[in-house]
This record gives sequence, structure tokens and C-alpha cells, in this order.
Amino acid sequence: MHASIRKDDRVRWVIQDLPEAAEEPYVYMAAYLAAPDFGQQADQTWFLWGEREINALIRTPRSGEPVRTEYF
Repeated sequence: MHASIRKDDRVRWVIQDLPEAAEEPYVYMAAYLAAPDFGQQADQTWFLWGEREINALIRTPRSGEPVRTEYF
């Protein structure tokens, strides 16, 4: 799972240096991929949720970087 995300150049971290905020999404995505190996039914929402969370994490600006806002 990590290799497929790295292949798309979406993440710069290695699996041994996983950010804390990415741990739970990784578990859900891995559970989806591993479920058939354990004779369990995989729920695609696990993978989609994990992917959505990872994407939100990598779009979040790093601390100290300016954040654009609009005022109405």
C-alpha cells in the first residue's frame, strides 16, 4: 500500500518514519488489502477513507508556512 502511494509521488516519508496522523489511515488501507488473505470480506470504504485521510494530510500546510484565507 505504501509503495503505491509513493509511486504516485504523493508522500515523501518512508514507512519507518510514518507521521502519527497517517498511522490509522494506513491501518485501514492495509486491512482492506489484507482481508482476503485472512478469509475476511474487505470493505472498500476502509481503503477510500484511508486514502482520503492521507490526501488531506499531505495537503495540510506545514507548521510556520503561510496559509491563504479569504474574508467575506
